[in-house]
Amino acid sequence: MKTSLRWLSVALVLTGLTACGNTGRSGKAWFGPGSGAQTSGGATGGGGAPADDHGNDIQSATFMAGNPAGGPANGSGGIDYAGDVDFFQIYIDTTGVNTITFSTSSSGDTFLALLDANGNQIAANDDEDPNQNPPLLNSKIVLQAPNVPPTGFYFLAVGEGQNAQGTLPTYGVHVQF
Repeated sequence: MKTSLRWLSVALVLTGLTACGNTGRSGKAWFGPGSGAQTSGGATGGGGAPADDHGNDIQSATFMAGNPAGGPANGSGGIDYAGDVDFFQIYIDTTGVNTITFSTSSSGDTFLALLDANGNQIAANDDEDPNQNPPLLNSKIVLQAPNVPPTGFYFLAVGEGQNAQGTLPTYGVHVQF
């Protein structure tokens, strides 16, 4: 069965800490200290394991290069097997910033988490608005002053949402400062 195409667009509009929606995981953190979300499956695809396009933890995260003073960073990938979580490392210069918005855009369900440099979850979201008709299964995290995190390195984790229904999404990632 072909995987369905889902586009994920993550926009950081830098301007503290309000997460829209909930974690979708009964209020529990999706990722814990040290990013315990290491998943099975091979990065090389050898031995029958599916190929994996991005690292499954903070140690093997794909760096998204961009201009810390305001330029964009772009990437793309796919959820390559059930349970796959793709990690991206980003540098955020939050000097003078009042709001940061992280959001996904896809035809299916994604889960999005923002992690600090140690892999501790700062914010996460599964469904932006599950009560909308039809449900809005995209993810959205909004951070507002005074809770904007300090300038530094952070991680963005992308995975299947709880309503993914067995499809494995591909996505684009865009970070705008």
